[in-house]
Amino acid sequence: MKKVVLLSLFNFFTVLIIHAQIQPEKPFFPRRFDTSYKRHMLIDSFREQLFQNNQPYAYRMPVAGAMPKKFVYVGNNGKGFDLYQTMQDNMYILRPDSTFLSNMPVIKTPAGKGKKD
Repeated sequence: MKKVVLLSLFNFFTVLIIHAQIQPEKPFFPRRFDTSYKRHMLIDSFREQLFQNNQPYAYRMPVAGAMPKKFVYVGNNGKGFDLYQTMQDNMYILRPDSTFLSNMPVIKTPAGKGKKD
């Protein structure tokens, strides 16, 4: 049993050493700094937007308090919410309207007699 294990280990390392010394003619993937593969590379547009004029986006980002808080009224969804859209990132905001009715159970306690921690 020991002879079989030693023989298989010897064969494994021999093949590994021989395989490491063989130089392939063409690489399977383009090298990082090889200019001959530039035409086949895809352009990362997001990276270009983040680093315009060699400055990261964090240097050009507006201060949160300085951004306008204007919302565009889109309409009512008919289920108790008004739809608004922000100017900065076009996100939608739901705001309850006068017809909104909550189905969440609420326990009514007398004022001032609630549990104290």
